[in-house]
Amino acid sequence: MMKGKQMACVIATGILVLGSAVVLTKDSISEEKVIETAGMVTQNADGSASRDQNVMEVCSREEKQEIEDLIGQYYEWMTDGDVEAIRQITPVVSEAFQKEIESNHKFVETYQNLKIHMRKAKIRTGYAVFVEYEMKIRGIDTPVPGLGDLYVCQRQDGTYWICNSLYDEDAKAVLAEAAKDGEVKMLVESVEAKFEKAKEKDKILGSALTDLEKSVGK
Repeated sequence: MMKGKQMACVIATGILVLGSAVVLTKDSISEEKVIETAGMVTQNADGSASRDQNVMEVCSREEKQEIEDLIGQYYEWMTDGDVEAIRQITPVVSEAFQKEIESNHKFVETYQNLKIHMRKAKIRTGYAVFVEYEMKIRGIDTPVPGLGDLYVCQRQDGTYWICNSLYDEDAKAVLAEAAKDGEVKMLVESVEAKFEKAKEKDKILGSALTDLEKSVGK
């Protein structure tokens, strides 16, 4: 995906703008999340939400809930630095990924205002999932806007698992294709702008992000 735009991409797997170890407990984000498939949810002038009419054909409500729970659990374990638990839903944990998990646990206090945007994968089965959030670094007051990207696949028994988007070639291909979507591009640009604004507002934050980037060898 991107690079300088990718500092918001340093913590944990598959993050476009800062960290894939996105984690909030289910209770803390349940009212903040927006699950979107096949077309992002947009807000009308009257405050109501519009949704692509093909959503239910792409992903049922039960499937969306299962994927939402999966991602919430994944980011919770990422924040906790629980490598063994993560293996349950991300089977291949490379040395590089394990280092990222450990760095994430060391620096990240929490993730808040989590929103999930989903796209049906065009070149593989499964979903490209973009996770928008604000990340709180330990000891830093200003939250960091970020955007994580994950490839969610389905097992033969119907359950879902997560491909590590930074270290899996299939995941990279799926997410690269999804990133061509116009609305995804606008989402990325929006988060990048918020990210730069946060760094300008808080110089200590900028220094902390530099340290974080070095710690995971980016």
